[in-house]
Amino acid sequence: MNNIFQINRFGKVLSKELKEYFPKYGSFELSLLAGYVLYYVIKAIFGDSPADPSDRIVPLMIFVMTFCFAAPFKLYGNANDKKLGITYAMLPASSLEKFLSMLINTVIVTTVGFTAAIFCLDTILSLIPLKSGFAGTLFCGDIFNAENIKMFFSIMLMQSAFFFGNLLFMKHKVSNTLLYFIALHFLIIVLVAIGFKVFGFSSLNMADGTIMMDGKPFDSEEFYGSIEVVAKICFYLYSVGLPLAFYALSYYKIKTQKY
Repeated sequence: MNNIFQINRFGKVLSKELKEYFPKYGSFELSLLAGYVLYYVIKAIFGDSPADPSDRIVPLMIFVMTFCFAAPFKLYGNANDKKLGITYAMLPASSLEKFLSMLINTVIVTTVGFTAAIFCLDTILSLIPLKSGFAGTLFCGDIFNAENIKMFFSIMLMQSAFFFGNLLFMKHKVSNTLLYFIALHFLIIVLVAIGFKVFGFSSLNMADGTIMMDGKPFDSEEFYGSIEVVAKICFYLYSVGLPLAFYALSYYKIKTQKY
């Protein structure tokens, strides 16, 4: 398309893909919700005590993570297929409009929608008066703390790797994406280890129960103060910069895709 962005054209594409959302992904969503019910049944039958909200938030987030990471493959698995992808390529929309619609569908609609659905399901299950079921709704516990909110947004950011992997690979998308995701994190660990060696942190060792660095007792305040700026930069590069890079590469892949 010649025009980069037109709101009316974008609205039509987004509306079309939203209408196709449940037919494409609804069965998987229902199966995961059924899996959460199964988790409740197992807990109710074999559990010694009811699970309070803090006990349930981690399994719940695992279900959310599974659903979100699978979304690009289920919704847009054929987008770069040489034969089946032609239909997607012929959509009356620019590359930017396709990318934004894909982003809204897989990141916002999927994450927020499924989180709301499983929260509602958990609330219904918590109202069933069983001895070893769910104790109290999620809204009664202290689950909306900074740590859990960060975990929720980290799922949305981590989804960028699977978003890009779906467009990068044409076959064995899930397995190849997982492999490159693991390889990327292995590379990051190696780079961090090299960084520690460069900065001289490899000289840390234990002596008579005391942590020593360069032959002197380890001063944690001085140590952390010296690397605070570097640590913050690395954190933001990993948690924000890397996902943005994945999304930028995804847009480039959509723009340059050939069939």
